[in-house]
Amino acid sequence: MRLRDLVKESLRMRPSRLVVGEVRAEECLDLLLALNAGLPGMASLHANSAREALVRWHAAVAGAETSATPDGEDIRQPRWLWVEAWLVRR
Repeated sequence: MRLRDLVKESLRMRPSRLVVGEVRAEECLDLLLALNAGLPGMASLHANSAREALVRWHAAVAGAETSATPDGEDIRQPRWLWVEAWLVRR
């Protein structure tokens, strides 16, 4: 079962929040639509920089099979963006 299917099925259960571990593919769109509708939630996306994170998010959303994908201008100028980064030294 794909992660996108799990995200869609969880939304049918009317959750109070949605937490997805790591998003890599078209499940980004379903998560973004749920967050935009007001459902609290979070997910992680791994990238080397904040700019690369936005590029990866846009590529994943653009890869989803739907007509509701935003154009590049929408994703490059977010109204808000919360980025949390950790540096792990060994």
